[in-house]
Amino acid sequence: MFARLSGVRLRALAVACVTLPLLVGCGEPEGIAPGLVAPEITALDLDNRPVRLADYRGRVVVLDFWTGGCGPCLIDMAQMEGVYQQYRDDGLTVLALNQGEPLEDVVEMVRRLLPVSYPVAIDQRGLSTKRYGVMAVPTTFVLDRKGIVREKVLGEISRARLEAMLRPLLGLESAAQTVNHEAG
Repeated sequence: MFARLSGVRLRALAVACVTLPLLVGCGEPEGIAPGLVAPEITALDLDNRPVRLADYRGRVVVLDFWTGGCGPCLIDMAQMEGVYQQYRDDGLTVLALNQGEPLEDVVEMVRRLLPVSYPVAIDQRGLSTKRYGVMAVPTTFVLDRKGIVREKVLGEISRARLEAMLRPLLGLESAAQTVNHEAG
């Protein structure tokens, strides 16, 4: 089979065989993983002002990647509103990061259809999505007060599971109490 290929084509095939596995890797890109410092985000809020993750340092942050056409995303956002209301005075911030939908559409959705009181931003160019390795929505990251990723959740997250992750980070119960509470 290879004998019929010209030298140029044979070299191109050899290069592809060597580089393709490096480009594709094994499985999906991992992105940012628990234990690493959360990278800065590149996004604008609903008033078209830059949003900086660094502005929330000292608070526990739930960073929620979502889109408007994603039913599980909207359910998560509604649940997160309740969690935010309950724990914001304890140092919690939820930041919903939309995946590049038009500003007008996101404003309409958030202000009329899904009113939330926590910050919402838009990743217009997809830079934050790439930095975090988000391959699907919803994807949620939980950051501690120092900006370290403590949890990464792919798909929907229940309120109970989210609270179990947050309470120790907020200093409201120890991790052992959380495990015992979940088991019981």
